[in-house]
Amino acid sequence: MITLTGGTESLETELTEYLAAWHKFKMEHMLTEADFDPIATTISWKVAEKATLFENLYQIGDAVEQTHVGTVNGRFIASSVLHAPYQGMRLLKIMERRSGSSDRLGLDGLDFYVSDMGQVKTLLQKTGSAVQAEQYDMHRWLSLRFGSENQYEAKFVDHLVLRVAIEELEVTQADLLKQILKQVA
Repeated sequence: MITLTGGTESLETELTEYLAAWHKFKMEHMLTEADFDPIATTISWKVAEKATLFENLYQIGDAVEQTHVGTVNGRFIASSVLHAPYQGMRLLKIMERRSGSSDRLGLDGLDFYVSDMGQVKTLLQKTGSAVQAEQYDMHRWLSLRFGSENQYEAKFVDHLVLRVAIEELEVTQADLLKQILKQVA
């Protein structure tokens, strides 16, 4: 069991409520596994400040195989690979809330792997659902809000969150090597 702080409820409670709302959404829109079967890969947990993010990383340390911590838009995001799946997922992303934001704390959403994001966007738009294409530097996804007050988010991606960390590290490595080679020259 994974225990995280910084949300209004436990991860287990929030994830159970999320999955119930997700199932209801799929049933209401008649999305069957035959035409719509995204794979949940990543749990995203939002906290109010950097200290809580690092407290959570410390707290789950024994359950984690590896973690990448980076900053995006001035906030910390930690992507961890769990030793064992939690609710079928081995990736856990803990994010610091954007400065000045009043976003909901706790379970922010799930990332779902899909092989064809265009197909998923078309399918979801046919249901009348609002799907937003979003991105920042090295990451792009489709965002779907659902639930009674649109409090839940499903992010559809054609990659794992780890790819973002890999690309960020490659850019950082190239920049550092340039600086080092300038010093040698």
